[in-house]
Amino acid sequence: MVVVNEVSRCRQPVAYEYKGGVTYGVSIPAINPSEGDPDRCTWRCHDETEYCLRHHVEPPPPDWLKEVYLGIIRLLAGTGVYGLSNVLLLGVVWPFIMLLLLIGVVRMRRRIKSLRYE
Repeated sequence: MVVVNEVSRCRQPVAYEYKGGVTYGVSIPAINPSEGDPDRCTWRCHDETEYCLRHHVEPPPPDWLKEVYLGIIRLLAGTGVYGLSNVLLLGVVWPFIMLLLLIGVVRMRRRIKSLRYE
């Protein structure tokens, strides 16, 4: 992945850095810059979710879903170790909940099968 990242960065055209209309010099832009881009997601979407929701999500999600999503992000950020809590939630807790639900479905199917053939 690193090789693909570096090769594609080398193939991007050279761009000028503009700050307040003043050219500060030539730079090779990052593959995923921190500036906002209305046409595609960048690191700004990661750091500022509202920006992404305004510019990139079609159709806009309902307010209740947006509140749930942002609430989860606030909860994870409130732990002080956002990265670790995110990995624990998405890599451990969520798959464990899915496993429990799958076990419940399999048990229900077995029970339905046993009732059907009695």
